[in-house]
Amino acid sequence: MASVFAKRGYKGPYVEQAQKKLNSLPPHAGLDPDGNFGARTEGAVMAFQSSKGLMADGVIGAFTDAVLFGKPFEKLKRRPPAVSQNNGKTCWAAATASWLQTRVDRKNYSMAQIIEGMQEEKAADGEGGLRIPSGQQVWELLLGLRPVKQSPGKFYAESALARLNMCGPLMVGYKPASGHVGHVEVMWGTTIHREGPAIVTMDPLGTHSSYKVIRIEEIHGMTGKITTWFPTTPLIL
Repeated sequence: MASVFAKRGYKGPYVEQAQKKLNSLPPHAGLDPDGNFGARTEGAVMAFQSSKGLMADGVIGAFTDAVLFGKPFEKLKRRPPAVSQNNGKTCWAAATASWLQTRVDRKNYSMAQIIEGMQEEKAADGEGGLRIPSGQQVWELLLGLRPVKQSPGKFYAESALARLNMCGPLMVGYKPASGHVGHVEVMWGTTIHREGPAIVTMDPLGTHSSYKVIRIEEIHGMTGKITTWFPTTPLIL
């Protein structure tokens, strides 16, 4: 269950401290720090959350508390091994090979084995890139994946953490253009980075390091869709 530090109806010293913080930080709420979490405080929390890329629900949870008070916050799941894609079209295979090694209920396959298995299904081209939509659908079927698509502006660290708590590390696809998967990475944690919420991923295209932090504000600036793949059935590849 998500932590709740304060919400409408709460009273006490923590609420007073939060009100003072909301007054001191942009967008400067101008609240009376009386320790009562009423409608004005709720509105101020929502305005602050919107300004920081947080889920604007008016509730001070773990992420909002960390950003508001400048506290460290990090929740990591099993770290996926670094797997680099061997050309511009195989991020999906590298991400799959890495993700599979975080799954206790699935066998481990190398990127080469995954590409070969897809080619046997006539779902990949000569370089191992997925042909969409047929290639992606076969890939999802063989791996037992259920895709959930959403606009980048509706992707939040709070919901990402809930998904990670439920499923462990997950593959995510960024900025898919029409007819393409786009770029696929493995999401394995959430954190606070540069005073804002962020996710932690294994990026097959990483230049200096395969592990990186992506701020939610960066994601909200993307176009197209973000896809999160949820495991549903045992692997049959």
